[in-house]
Amino acid sequence: MRIPDRVGRIERPEGCRLDLRVYNPAGRRSIVLTNGLGCTEVLWRHVIDDLASDHRVVTWDARDQGSSSESPGALTVGTCVADLAAVQDAAGAIPAVHVGFGTGALVVLEHARSSKERDVEGVVIIQGGLPPRSARHGGAAALSRGLLGQLVALAPGGARLALRLGLGEALHPLARRLRLVGPTCDRRDFSDHVTSLARQSVTAHFETARAFARHRGVDLLSRIEVPVLVVAAARDPLFPETLMQEVCEQLPRSRYVPLPGASHACLFEVGPIIAGHVRRFVEELGAA
Repeated sequence: MRIPDRVGRIERPEGCRLDLRVYNPAGRRSIVLTNGLGCTEVLWRHVIDDLASDHRVVTWDARDQGSSSESPGALTVGTCVADLAAVQDAAGAIPAVHVGFGTGALVVLEHARSSKERDVEGVVIIQGGLPPRSARHGGAAALSRGLLGQLVALAPGGARLALRLGLGEALHPLARRLRLVGPTCDRRDFSDHVTSLARQSVTAHFETARAFARHRGVDLLSRIEVPVLVVAAARDPLFPETLMQEVCEQLPRSRYVPLPGASHACLFEVGPIIAGHVRRFVEELGAA
């Protein structure tokens, strides 16, 4: 994985510390990557390797994740949006294209809605865009996604226990059975992700999941004025392809890109393909 050219740290008013990394500061365009629940920059290794060759790429650790500190107070999606704006400013990444995965997709959409147009050139969302318990796509599906989301919230404890018992390798086939990863997910990528999960707080992870489940964005999608690329994995139980299609249809300026055969771990499975889609999207924005 590429080594960042700059590692920074910003202090938030609530007493929380956020860590960020900048790749290729002299790059042509700025691209800010926002993680999903429990994720670190390990998730983006294929995207960073591609895009940072000629663009400035910024990654950051949300509160309670990676090397950032825990949130001293109640966490909300609004808090995460304010953190993203502070990261973008500290990295000198204005304007920028924002890419969000999972819960990070909801954060970048809310950021785009509340920011000045000069700050956000475009948005890419990958397997996200609505609260985990959204009533869209049917009540039963919403309930199953909500329950699975709560199960995922316990992932740090499961990862820690598995590593302590020497069963880390056993999590890979289990994740495949749950369709959270697909057959093309590299074991090294998965192992690195499990290791990073094990360092996180179960309590903080659960509170973050609750904060996103409680979020109620009012007509969020219809208010997004910038171009949006919707990247959808075909085999994800958390955000089914049909749900991602509905999200795309409600965005005024959107384009849909399917990933056949990919699961929720699509950034591990087909990361280079996703990077190619993001690159073309960024280039099209520049040509517009």
